[in-house]
Parts: sequence; structure tokens; C-alpha cells
Amino acid sequence: TSRCLSIAVCYYIHPALPSKAMPPPWLSLLPLLLVSISAVRDGQERAAVVSQPAKVLVKAKDATQAPSAFQSSRACCCSVKESMEESDCNVIGGKYNEQQCCYEEHNGCSPGEEASMVNCSLKLFVIGGGAAGFESAKAFRDEYQDLTGEYPYGLAIADWFEPTASGANWDFGGTCLLRGCIPKNLMHVLARTEGWYDGDNSAEKLEAMKWDIRKFTQQTSEKQHTSLKVFEVHHHTRVTVLDVDESYVHLRLHYASPHSVQIEEWDVYAEQVVIASGSSPWIPNGLEQSLKSKSFSPPVTSDDFFWDESGVGKKSAVLIYGGGYIAMETAGLLKELRPELRVIVGYRGEGKSSILKGWDPELVEVVRRSLQGLGVEFVENLPPDHVGEYLAKEQIAPDMVDVIVAAGRHGNAASMGEELPKLVKVNADGRIPVCGAQQAVRPETGLNSEPLCHERILVAGDIVAGGIELATVAKKQGILAGTNAGRNAANGGVGFYFLPGSHHP
Repeated sequence: TSRCLSIAVCYYIHPALPSKAMPPPWLSLLPLLLVSISAVRDGQERAAVVSQPAKVLVKAKDATQAPSAFQSSRACCCSVKESMEESDCNVIGGKYNEQQCCYEEHNGCSPGEEASMVNCSLKLFVIGGGAAGFESAKAFRDEYQDLTGEYPYGLAIADWFEPTASGANWDFGGTCLLRGCIPKNLMHVLARTEGWYDGDNSAEKLEAMKWDIRKFTQQTSEKQHTSLKVFEVHHHTRVTVLDVDESYVHLRLHYASPHSVQIEEWDVYAEQVVIASGSSPWIPNGLEQSLKSKSFSPPVTSDDFFWDESGVGKKSAVLIYGGGYIAMETAGLLKELRPELRVIVGYRGEGKSSILKGWDPELVEVVRRSLQGLGVEFVENLPPDHVGEYLAKEQIAPDMVDVIVAAGRHGNAASMGEELPKLVKVNADGRIPVCGAQQAVRPETGLNSEPLCHERILVAGDIVAGGIELATVAKKQGILAGTNAGRNAANGGVGFYFLPGSHHP
């Protein structure tokens, strides 16, 4: 089974293998077609839901709105307190009146009516707009409706991407859709399509291809966003997890417009949270300083590759640092599209087992030989703090080379604030361990040192510790997390679904 899986994956991602061994070109389009069809179908389903009368319909937030509109529109009432201040109402997200009560018109609370904080909070807040976050939101809606017969108003989803040094600032959609497997599969297909590009300049062909792919994937992302129009959607919004008690999770939202330095902040409360914030490329220590010492430009990552303004791949040489499948895939793509481009793959290890670790050794050798046949150079025993020295020794001018880092990824737990490790366990690589039902593991342990599962925080996608970084896996985890959150909201946590083969600590 392991060997068959390795063969299937290797044939799928690598363009340099014999053409007879490759799957038909249209096969690479299947993931994208499935995403598009799913988005359109779900948009139609939700359109019917939107037309229903809403007791509490949270207003959507979009990056096109004026910053002044980015204040919490959460409808809520809070208990009358003698010490109630207007600022307290602002934190909760309600309006203040003379009767010392926070309220808003859309939730049926009359001025002076008492309600608990749970009634004021969102039912679910999803942190992350990729495959895991998107699927968890859908699964929560479906499970809650199946169990209660009511639509779960009070759903929100936020997406945040940390802008890169080259200016990349991706929106809602996630790694696979916007800058990972889907655009790369499309690039493989277009590279083999005759008549797609009539010009002779390979650098311009590469840029035109990236532009067309980015436009296509962004349109698919917009369809997904449209299908979530009954949710409270926050673009370019970083979420900080502040506190958790028996009733709700306290969150702080930070909206940062991609076209302005202005930041808007407000607090919200949610009965449950799904963390699906994904992972980001990791730059090894010493690499940036090594390049700077020899006057080379800072390295870029896979997050920059499909960003039009970055211009990655237009120069005369590229050094890809890393020995994993992303490094091999990128090397094959660039060499296939620009045969005259000098492509160098550098990494720490030595010998046949130093690349594609964990893969079938025979297939690793097939990949190596095929890439070398295309003209890709392999440089072993290259520490990250010696990359600048190597490029200078090769007499490659600083303005004629791009350095792309593909040395692994770390989870995005740090983006959610300093309080998160006090609430859930966070590993050194920024990932969060989970129980079998996708519940986050608490930092403390039980009486016999057994892990304890969190009741209100679930985790899905690339940020899960020990998981496989594939969109299909993230989707399954998102469905499981959303389904369990829906069951918890509908019947107080009676019964959970578990992954096959998992255990409940």
C-alpha cells in the first residue's frame, strides 16, 4: 500500500516523468472542478436559507466596507448591573441605554430585558478561511439544522494572512486553492497545452500563466465567499483568543485593510471556536542573514510564487532551498516552463535519502534522475547560513537570482496571541494536538497525566499536530470538527463523532 501510494503521488506531482506514466492532463483539473461545483451548489442552498425570516442575522463584514463599519454588529442583551458602563456594552457589542442594558434591535431583546452572556455570543466562530475552516462552517450548519430543524444564526468566519516581504497578501481561500496544489496542477496542464501562449519569451509566458491562474482561483474563492453570505465574514482579520470560561470563548478581532495602515479592533464572544488557521512556510535560521551578507535579496516562499508582483522566476537563475516534494515540484515546473533557466536545489543532507525523506527509495531515485535529466542541479551539504557564500562562489549576480525556500512549514498558532498556549497545548512548531473528535488538548493533564480535551475549542487542518498537510485531510478534519460543534450546540455535547482508529484521551 505504501509503495502504491508513493507511486501515485510521485506521478501526480512531478512533471518530468515519462509521458506514458503520467495521468491524463484533465485529471489535474478534477480538484478545482470539485471545489467550483461545491461552491456553486452550496451558494444555491444557502440562498434559500437567507430568504427565511431571521431572528438574529449578523451583518456581513467585507474588506470593501468603510473602516467605520467594522464595529461589532453582534446583537445581544446583557444582565442589568448596577455598575454597568457604556464601555462594557461596547466590549460585548451591544448598544447602551439609560436602563443600563446592552441591546440591539435585531435579536428580539427589548430594553431592560435580561439575558446571559451565552445568549449574547455567537454560536460558532471559525478562525481560518481555507479548506478546513470552510468545511467546518458548512458541517456545523448542516448538523445543527438536522438536529434542531432551525438555522444556526450567529456564525462567523475570519481569514488572516500575514503579508510577506515581497508584498503578497492573500485573501479568503486558503493555501491549496490560491497558492498550492490547485494552481500548481493547473500550471502542469497549461505547460502541456499547445497554443495556449503564442510568444517566444519564456519569462513572459510564466508571468502570463501565473496571472491567469491567480485570476481563476480568485474567482473560485469569491464563489466560496458568496456561498457564505449568511455568515459573518471577516476578511484580512486577525483573531486573538483571550479567554475561555464555562459559557463562552472571548475573542478580539483586528481588521487590517490591505490598502491602509489603519487597524480596527473589537471584541466578540462565541460559544465554540474552530481553529483552522493553517500553516506558513518556515525560513531556516541563518538563511536571510547569509544572503544579506553577500548583497542578495531576501528569500521568498511558496506563498510568493503565484503573487503577480513578486516576479519570482523571471531572472536567469533560481535556487530552491529544501529537499521535500514542494522543492522538487517547483524545480520541475520552472525548468519545464523555462528550459534556459538555471535551477539549483540545495539542502542540508547528503546521499540518496537526503531528499523526499520517507518516500520509496526507488521512486526518490527516479525523481532525482528525471530532474537531473532536465538540467536541475543538486547541491548537498548546504547549510542555510552558507547559501549566500555558495551563490557568490558560483559567480551569480545578486540581481539575477531568486532564492525560494521550501524547507517545511510551521503552524500559525502564534498569530492568535500570547494567551492561546495558556488555554490549549501548543507545540514548538506552532501546531495544536487534538483528541479523536478534533477537540484541542488542554495544556494541563489529568490525575494520571492523561491528556484533557477542550470542550469549546476544536482544531482542524494544517495546524493540527502530527497531521498530513493535504487539502483532502484538512477538509475531512473540518467536517468532523464542524459536525461535533453542531452536535454540541444542539444538544449540549451529547455524543461525538471520532476519526476511525482514534482514541479519546
